[in-house]
Amino acid sequence: MDKNGFVKRQQIYIQVGDASGDREDWKFETFAVILSDGDKITSEHGDTDEEIEKHEVKMEWEKLEVAFQFDTSGILKLKDDFFGITIFKTLSKVDPGPQVLEFKDGAIATYNLIGPKSVLWSSRVWDADAQSFRKKSPVGEGFTGPFEYVVTKGNRMAITGMKNGQRQIAWHEDPDYEDWTGRFED
Repeated sequence: MDKNGFVKRQQIYIQVGDASGDREDWKFETFAVILSDGDKITSEHGDTDEEIEKHEVKMEWEKLEVAFQFDTSGILKLKDDFFGITIFKTLSKVDPGPQVLEFKDGAIATYNLIGPKSVLWSSRVWDADAQSFRKKSPVGEGFTGPFEYVVTKGNRMAITGMKNGQRQIAWHEDPDYEDWTGRFED
């Protein structure tokens, strides 16, 4: 205030997300749905001629500056379009041929389509020795459908489902910032 009592400057603070400040909830809000329960993507199906030729499926979101990609490597990738680096990627065995990405019962998995059919990666963690999943599916943890495989506003890959009457995160994978180490030192 000046000497006459008029406000000359004013600062306004806006709280984003949870008012308690315990967690940045906005980072977990759904930005785009990649797959709904029961959907499949094969690496041989793209939307453009270039994607079909390269055997890749790609989804881009300019507002979020990220792109989702699945190809014959069987690896899911979330790439930062601005820096050109991978934010998130799954592991995969090296199996030749077409791959399928399947979202079923609230769990995401990639499979080799050339026999014998095998799990390359899953949100439930596949145990190749036991030939079974190590983690429960979201259904086993009390979640119900409809399930969605999404990218969040905070660049996370996530699976959402219904629990206690609300849509909640059943599984998520944080960006792999350790993979970025040293890339921007110069």
